[in-house]
Amino acid sequence: MKHHWDDWLDRESGLFQFSENLQRGTHNFADLEEIPKTLTKLTVTSETKNWERLSQFALMEELTLHGPTDPQFQLLETLPWLKRLRISFFSPTNLKPLRGLHVLEELVLEYVSKFEDLSVLAGLPSLRAVHLENLRRVHDFSVLSGSAIRTLTIIGTMDWEQPIDNLDFLAEMPRLERFRSWCSRIGGEAPVLAGLSKSKVSYFSLREN
Repeated sequence: MKHHWDDWLDRESGLFQFSENLQRGTHNFADLEEIPKTLTKLTVTSETKNWERLSQFALMEELTLHGPTDPQFQLLETLPWLKRLRISFFSPTNLKPLRGLHVLEELVLEYVSKFEDLSVLAGLPSLRAVHLENLRRVHDFSVLSGSAIRTLTIIGTMDWEQPIDNLDFLAEMPRLERFRSWCSRIGGEAPVLAGLSKSKVSYFSLREN
């Protein structure tokens, strides 16, 4: 399994209940046919056998798709009960399979590329905690305006800066309380903090930008 050891989730917010990154292997099983359907946390990779049985795990609240195949990603449409979702090392052309995740509370996208539009996230009514890491083709985050997100992290890496057109959208996120960004390249001519006085943001952090 390709590893992602670091855990950069905003744990201090108290909104992320997701398992630590180091624990994702603990929830990874070679064959879903050989495990009880009562499990609440699972990790699925391209090597997972009988992954089609995911829709039978009605008690599952937390799912990690680690280097999944496209059919595995599409299966998210059949898992409306998910509360926590992590997708790592994958290149979908869009995020449409997430549209029906109406009780999803936490979303982590790590090293995900090819898609450019995040507007699906604004339509998830229960989404409160979002971590976006190395989204190679995304630069316009204004589509998150009006979303229910309370804590948002957007980061790149030391060798690649995550582009962000501007931060104006933060003032249009009525429930946002915390925002963090580092290793990013922020554009726009207006001052970075313009408009934030009208928002509910109580924690704001920019590092190595």
